[in-house]
Parts: sequence; C-alpha cells; structure tokens
Amino acid sequence: MRTINELITEVRNGNMTVEEAAVEVHPYAARYYEPSDGEWDTYQAIRQEFERRQAPPKAVTSPDVPMRRCSCGHTIPENLVMSASMGTSCPDCYDKMSD
Repeated sequence: MRTINELITEVRNGNMTVEEAAVEVHPYAARYYEPSDGEWDTYQAIRQEFERRQAPPKAVTSPDVPMRRCSCGHTIPENLVMSASMGTSCPDCYDKMSD
C-alpha cells in the first residue's frame, strides 16, 4: 500500500487517476492528512472520491404500488390479486380458495 504522499504525487504526475488513488488510500490518511502547499486540490479530489466510495449505497425507491387485502387474509400488491370462487386470493392461496 502506498502512502498518501505517493498517491498524491502519482495523481499529480498523471500516472494514476483519482479513482485509482481512492481505492488504495488508507482510511485514516484520507480523512486526517494535512496536505502541504500545492497538494490541496489533489488531496481533496482523492478524499471526495474515497468518501463517495465509502458511502452506503442509496436505496432504490420503487413506485408506490397499491396494496389490497384479499378474502384469504393476505395483503398483496393489487396487480397480483386473483379472483377465486370463494372471493379474492393471493397466488399462494388460489388453489384452496377455488374449490
């Protein structure tokens, strides 16, 4: 593992991308390093990329699906409700509700 100083130098010289440096940087160095003159922009770029990679993935929100309670007692998405001879049912209860 390279030091933060080596990573900054590699990025500044064009031998490494910020993304590559963010993968290699030690977590402590990414958060607490005190850059010297001329290193600030490169250090900040590495730090921001490191923080972006450490952030938990954002939950994918699905569109609100209307729910419906069936005669079998289960609450399921409305588009899965089935009509059985004894009322409405979920797919799992359809056979026993269709006698």
